[in-house]
Parts: sequence; structure tokens; C-alpha cells
Amino acid sequence: MGRLPLLLLLAAAAVSTAGGAPVYRADYLVDGNQLVDMQYHMGPVVSGSPTNLYLIWYGRWEAAAQAVLRDFLASLSAPAAPSPAVSDWWARAPRLYADQTGANVTGAFAVAGERSDAGYSHGASLRRIDMQSVIRSAVYAYPDPLPLDPYSGVYLVLTSPDVQVEEFCRAVCGFHYFTFASVVGVTVPYAWVGNSATQCPGKCAYPFAAPD
Repeated sequence: MGRLPLLLLLAAAAVSTAGGAPVYRADYLVDGNQLVDMQYHMGPVVSGSPTNLYLIWYGRWEAAAQAVLRDFLASLSAPAAPSPAVSDWWARAPRLYADQTGANVTGAFAVAGERSDAGYSHGASLRRIDMQSVIRSAVYAYPDPLPLDPYSGVYLVLTSPDVQVEEFCRAVCGFHYFTFASVVGVTVPYAWVGNSATQCPGKCAYPFAAPD
């Protein structure tokens, strides 16, 4: 799945700061290249250009926090951002990861669709496997489903601060995997990131920021 682990780490930091609870030192940043230490396991990689991101806002999200996340995701592929910018650093990552043919994975992302699940369709306490059911609900929703995009799409489930997720804040801040065809209908890559603003403030922002 290529750069999904790195995207997860960045998104976890962005979600953590979106809650507004902790205060962070702007000078506490780690060289991003030190974090790119991924091994290729011969599976399919995300190679769409751009790769389409489909956001699923699970739970009750404040508009200000959503705006922070949208701005962060847009900054990854912002072509005209003044330097130094997130896109400068992010553009170097594809050269550090390739598939078995030596081809680099894509460096461009675009938010192609969003869906809100403010009604907690699968409850306020989720297991890891439940994320696939959340995605299924989003892509088969009536009357406005998210597109089912198995070739160039990645589905990002973002849970609100009040949603409890298995092992969240104890062992993980997020994870990535692929859906089972028996659940969603096709195999698509997806990731989940939790909002740690109230459950474990600041924990999921490291190493990009550290609490004062």
C-alpha cells in the first residue's frame, strides 16, 4: 500500500492538534526522511496520480476540526505553496519507496469525496474490523454514497473524540489495511485515524510535535 503508513503518521498528528487541547512547540519537528523506513512485501501499491482520498467523518465532528484536516491533506500536494512547505518534504518520499519493478508510488493526493456518519451507524465503540463495515455503509448509502474506487481510491475513516476504538491510545493511533470483498464487495485500501484530543491529548502528535 505504499505510503499509507507515513500518511497515517502525519494524519494522526494533524487530528491530534485539530482538537485544540494540547499546546505544541513549533520548533519540535523531526526530519521526515528518518521516518520513511518501510519494507515492500510484494503487495499492490497505491499508484493513482492523483490518488483519490475518500473521507468518512464518523461521529460528531466540529467544523473547525474538519477544516484543519482538509487543509492538511490539501497541503500534501499543494503545487504553489511557498517554501518551506509540507509539499516540499512530502514530494521526496516517493523516491524512497518503490514496488518490485522499481517504479515509485504516487506523490499526489486529492480529496475526491466526503461523507458524514454523525449518527454513529455502527455505535460509539468500534473494533478494528468494524472499520470495513463503516466503509461499506458509506459506499452503499442512499441516496448519496461515496464512489467505490478500487483502482485509485483510498478510504480514510476519521473517528470523532468521543468514539472508542479497539486499542486506541493504548497501542495504536491509527492503522491501515484493505477491505475484504465479502464485506465491501471489492478490495480497496483504507486507513483509520482516531482523534486523541480528549482520550490521550498529544500522544498521537509525536514525533511531529511535543506537548509543552
